[in-house]
Amino acid sequence: MKNEHFDLLRLRSVTITQCGKLRIIGLFVAFGLSLNLGAQTLGETLWLKTKNCHQYFEDMDDDGEPDFDKVDDAKNGYLHVSGEWPTCGCGCDATIAAFKDAKGQYTYIQEQIWNCDWIHETKASRKIEEVFPANFGFHSFTGESKKYTASEAHFIVDPTIPQHGTDMKVEIKIVPFGLPVKYSDPLAYVHKQPENPGNLKSLYALEFIAKRVKDPQVFDHVRKGEYDKITAEDQKIIDDEIGDSWGKFKDMDDLKAQVVKVYKVYEMAKKIKYQALVLGWDKAKGRFYIKSKEDNKIKYSSFLDFMKKAAYWAMLC
Repeated sequence: MKNEHFDLLRLRSVTITQCGKLRIIGLFVAFGLSLNLGAQTLGETLWLKTKNCHQYFEDMDDDGEPDFDKVDDAKNGYLHVSGEWPTCGCGCDATIAAFKDAKGQYTYIQEQIWNCDWIHETKASRKIEEVFPANFGFHSFTGESKKYTASEAHFIVDPTIPQHGTDMKVEIKIVPFGLPVKYSDPLAYVHKQPENPGNLKSLYALEFIAKRVKDPQVFDHVRKGEYDKITAEDQKIIDDEIGDSWGKFKDMDDLKAQVVKVYKVYEMAKKIKYQALVLGWDKAKGRFYIKSKEDNKIKYSSFLDFMKKAAYWAMLC
């Protein structure tokens, strides 16, 4: 009887232990399933990462859906959205793509443009300097080996994020004059209007002057302080942009100071040997490398020609 009683107790103990193990296993399975059900798909991740742009689009035609343009290949790792909202034509443009490394991990590259805030930004889900080619900078477009150092950037990257494949074309663009960009290289990844733009000095008047003066050397005369060489016709155009009103220059010396700054950017722009670089994706390293280069075909006949073609910051609504 004792042995039978002992065997019965042992059987119950085993049964209870097995049930406990099953419950524990069941908990782990349930927990794993909940994690799996809560995980975002690749497509959901891309839509979430661009939400700050597309969340503002409105239903303009009362069909129950927000109105905006999109290229939705999010399930395959690419998404583009763009549109405007009914406020002065303000809007945003966002493009994002996923790049998989050898470990199966994704790095997301995104470009966003917000016209009314003068935002043009290229960003990554990791530190972007660790995603773009090693030692990447302004010198990458000039063909020089030595990296530049600076306290302010005058150029930014302008990528074409690919929908198919992993090669990404990156062009170099000049930052609109009047927008300060603090960075350690002349080439940065973002420019944007500060929160208090009223403190900025608008250089829009430079564009106004550049597109109206006749003498192609007029800004060379200004930057050298040779005001007596400016024709009467061009001087009248310049005088219209001098005064106490916001956006105007205080006097000729104030104009000269700004022209000298722009001329330095012009000198740097003339050094650009490659207008675009094609970046290849290294899956093993999880970062881009320079795969090929495209010659710079943008030429300026004069400093005035450069100023006519440049972009200038101005206060928007």
